[in-house]
Amino acid sequence: MLKYAFLAGAMAIASPALAQDMPVQDATGGQDVPMTQDTAPAPDQTMTPAPESDVQAEAESTVSADASTQGAATPEQIEQLVDTQFATYDKDSKGELSEEQFGEWMVALRSASEPNLQPDAPETQQWIGQAFAQADADKNDGVSKTELTGFLAPSAS
Repeated sequence: MLKYAFLAGAMAIASPALAQDMPVQDATGGQDVPMTQDTAPAPDQTMTPAPESDVQAEAESTVSADASTQGAATPEQIEQLVDTQFATYDKDSKGELSEEQFGEWMVALRSASEPNLQPDAPETQQWIGQAFAQADADKNDGVSKTELTGFLAPSAS
């Protein structure tokens, strides 16, 4: 009995995926037309500067996309990411990231969700500057682990 319940559950989960790949018959000539999700034109890939209020939200979503979960990253996951990766970007071992070091990390995170990101583009540099200004809570021209964790996951600090 349990075997049939698992089988029914698996079929229910798999059926939407199967339906997406099935051809649809054309209404005009009876030809099979493959049904895909790629029918819409690709969105414009140019980048516009984000308003300052959206910089933190964009950084948080970048980290969420980089976390290996379906939903948003939890504050604990973000804190763990910051703990494990901070030394990689803190090349001078001062315990704080300069704007350049912070920018390298943010570009690496954002590139994971936006492969076409151009790190040297003026829009990207403006975004990094705005993000650094928000992350540097004590305005000492350096972002500590605590500040970075608080910036990426405000509820974690």
